[in-house]
Amino acid sequence: MTDVVGRFLFVCTVNDRPVAFSRWRVATDSPDTAKAVSLLLDGQPRERVAPDGKGWEVDTSSSVRVVIEDTNEDGVSFRLAGAHGLGVFFYSSAPWRLSEVIDESTIRLLSTAGRILCDLSIEPATFTTRNGNIVQYLKPSVVILGAGS
Repeated sequence: MTDVVGRFLFVCTVNDRPVAFSRWRVATDSPDTAKAVSLLLDGQPRERVAPDGKGWEVDTSSSVRVVIEDTNEDGVSFRLAGAHGLGVFFYSSAPWRLSEVIDESTIRLLSTAGRILCDLSIEPATFTTRNGNIVQYLKPSVVILGAGS
């Protein structure tokens, strides 16, 4: 796989607890990549300090058009639609298995069909526990739009 220029995130840890964002956050080591992503996806780059050093992050929208190039149980690698030259980005499905958030038929199609144009989104989900409690959370979603170029 080509070197990854950035990672798409929507969960972080605050006080040892996971916190979900309703918008994609793009993390990168490159200020140039951060600036390009901010212009393409209407975000604002900001410097961040991470355990592995300094980097940049950009808050973007809740849905991003991408061309998926590769998928496995760990996540999805893709390029931003209309900005292929920017490089490959990665969404890691941890702490879930990818099959827990994207249905198996979509994963099979993505892993065998080559480049596919998709919307990578964050969407609300709800379920009711056995004792009747309603739990609301955010999860990633992939909507296939057609063949990617």
